[in-house]
Parts: sequence; structure tokens; C-alpha cells
Amino acid sequence: LKPEYLQSRGLSLRTQKHYMIGTDDKWIHPVIKKRREKEKKPISDIMYSPRCIIPTSRYSYLARDTRNKLEGIQKKLAKSKCGAQTLFNTKYSSSKDIVFVTEGEIDAMSIYEASQGKYEAVGLGSISCWRGFVKECEPDGDLADKSVILMLDNDKGGLSCREILTEALENINVKVIYAEYPDKDPNEALCNHKTEL
Repeated sequence: LKPEYLQSRGLSLRTQKHYMIGTDDKWIHPVIKKRREKEKKPISDIMYSPRCIIPTSRYSYLARDTRNKLEGIQKKLAKSKCGAQTLFNTKYSSSKDIVFVTEGEIDAMSIYEASQGKYEAVGLGSISCWRGFVKECEPDGDLADKSVILMLDNDKGGLSCREILTEALENINVKVIYAEYPDKDPNEALCNHKTEL
């Protein structure tokens, strides 16, 4: 583990270990690697990149590019998902009475960091995954009988998802609260206001 990238985003080594974060300095997307091997072509000429590896399940993870300046295709592929699309952190969140909900995985870890381990958050991974979260909150789901605090991004997509998610959760009798903050997302809030928390 090389913790510097997430430390620069306000996440301590303790938090990174809690979520079993890893790093790979020469990461290649496994689908591309597998295709090259199947075609019996060398993988040595494939461009690799340094990545922070954030597990989302036993079989899936987010590989986040850790370079400071990304342009063009690098920027487009900065957040690469590997394996099936999965909600981040339902396991730890299921042990709490209150569950925060964020869009990104790093945002979810920011809640744990800011609360010094008192609270957990589920990261949707994408606002399009809101249905999966609602399913987990149904009576037979891992997050049944929890109160939910929505802390989605403060942009058009996040605010729209907040309305949709609120209606869907209230329809299954889940108590929903909004966390107001002035920043773009919870990780930015952590970085900008950590001394105030």
C-alpha cells in the first residue's frame, strides 16, 4: 500500500486499512490483459498507469488513477471499474443504525474519516445505481430498518438523484434526511473543512 494519493484527499492510513485499499503502480485493465493473452500478444507494450485499488466486493473494484495531471483519454479512464457494478460498503454500513449515502467510493470513505469511525456510508458508484441501494433497504435487504442520510454530489445529477431516491425510499417507509454542505462532494468537504469537523 502506498497511501499518499488518498492521504492527499484527506483519508488517513487508518481509514485506508479499514477499507482494505491497495495500490498498483503498473495497473493494466484485466479485460485488456486477458484479450492480449488470448490473442497471444505481449502485454509489455500496453500502457500501464499507477492506481489506487478500492475493493467494492470480493470480485470487483475501482481502480483510480493517482497521477496529478490527466488529459484526454487518461482523464476519461481515470476511474475504471472492474467486475460487476456493486454498491460500495454495504457490509460495514449494515452494522449501523444510520447509513450515509454518497455517489463515490472516496466520498463514502470520507464520512468514516470525518466521523473518526463512528459512521459508515454506502457509495452508489454512480447515480444510475440508486435502485440497487433501494433494494438493500427493503425489508429483506442488508440495510433494512436503517435511517438514511443522503449526501450526494451538489450538482444537477446529484440533486436529481436525491429527489428520485427520497421518493423511492419513502415509498418503502425509510426515513430520509439531507445533509447540507457547500462543497462539490463529501470528499471536497472533508478536505476543505477537516479542522471544523
